[in-house]
Amino acid sequence: MAQGDPAGWESLGVNDPTRYQATFTYARAQGSGQVNQRVKVITNRSNGNYDVYTTAFGTGDQLIYSYNTSNNNTTVSNQGIYDQIFTGPRSNQLNNLNSGVRKATLKLAENNVSGGPESISSKDLQQLKKSQGYKSLANTAPAPAQRQTSAPPPAPTNTDPDPNFNLSTIQVGSSKPNEKFEKILKYPLYESRGYDYLKINILEYVPSGIPQLSNANLGIPDVKERKISILGTIFLPMQPGISDSASSSWNEDRLSPVQAAVGSFAANTINSLGGTNFDQFINNIKGSASGLKQIIDQNPTLGQFIDNYFAQQIVGSNLIARSTGAVVNPNLELLFNGPKMRTFNYNYRFTPRDDKEAEEVRSIIKVLKKNSLPKKDPKGLFLKTPNVFKLKYVFGKNGKEEEHPYLNKIKVCALTDMNVNYTPDGSYSTYNDGSMTSYTVSLSFSELNPIYYDDFDDKSIDTPTMGY
Repeated sequence: MAQGDPAGWESLGVNDPTRYQATFTYARAQGSGQVNQRVKVITNRSNGNYDVYTTAFGTGDQLIYSYNTSNNNTTVSNQGIYDQIFTGPRSNQLNNLNSGVRKATLKLAENNVSGGPESISSKDLQQLKKSQGYKSLANTAPAPAQRQTSAPPPAPTNTDPDPNFNLSTIQVGSSKPNEKFEKILKYPLYESRGYDYLKINILEYVPSGIPQLSNANLGIPDVKERKISILGTIFLPMQPGISDSASSSWNEDRLSPVQAAVGSFAANTINSLGGTNFDQFINNIKGSASGLKQIIDQNPTLGQFIDNYFAQQIVGSNLIARSTGAVVNPNLELLFNGPKMRTFNYNYRFTPRDDKEAEEVRSIIKVLKKNSLPKKDPKGLFLKTPNVFKLKYVFGKNGKEEEHPYLNKIKVCALTDMNVNYTPDGSYSTYNDGSMTSYTVSLSFSELNPIYYDDFDDKSIDTPTMGY
């Protein structure tokens, strides 16, 4: 061993002088508890590659995973052992091991650039320091580019209806129509909130009601304006393919000159109904008819055209073109017809890593499925609307629950379709407790209200949120 080599590392000998090994002890999940596990690492100080093994008396070494410097790739050879030692509440062990092994490998490489038979070349050392996995430890990584801004943007406003919501302790299986969960549900179970995620609040549906004629505002209130009870919360990881589509319905509309003239006559006649007496009403009709007759008298061909037009409506044949060789100018125009609803689709794959996470996945699937279904009234005569869902993309990098500043907001939704595949890998496979080794769940949400211009209430487009 060269002077200054990291403690605990020893060479594999003259037959393999570039490789060193060290042994560590980590926690490994076993049942509902954990045990100590000896882990052996063999690293190559020449190229930076290393292998990680479990080691135990009587069973020999088992390769868990390997790291390759050239492509900065980790290849897992034993997923079961890997999950038991390096995922969930023990995920920090993976970071600590990788960081410690790479620091030791770099130190071993630096101490062995001497030109001897067991040494490495300066070129190999420089290449190792510039590799993706080692450059941050060797201080060769370029400083990250700084974004130029005149001033930091204000923090996004939390528009979620539950900024201070705390769940009650009513059991999931309660027979009450709208029960709350006994806990917040999340997947992965052991992850902290230091990452972006999708938050799903389950809400009690509140009908809009019928506008009163005495009310100056005859519009139907948006769901967000109704008093809604929150029944529970589910946290799920972000998915690829996040998108939204805002669209409106536009239709072609036609208005011929005859239709316009007759429409004007009809409108004037209807307006005449507001007259103070019957004589005034008759005079208004006469005036409208006189105006229509004057137009016809000033356009001699228009009279023949009107005769053919109304005859055409009766027989259903194009008499105007046959008799005059012309067609009516349709005054074609594209007119707004109304907004369209947005739909959001998500596909999740749940792979429980222990019995507790299997129970969590089961609860998530059960709760989503149950709350998407209608409820029967006590008499069984009517069906009540299912519960609804408020989706929110959360930006969790700073440890706070904030609306994601670069993803769209979503209004209250109905879960219109849910599909669960219990054997997504094409075969029936379970753990010892009966849990499936994997599930896939497809969810389709549709907003209860369309988005409007007024929903973007920002005075400027230069705001810290994406809007709807």
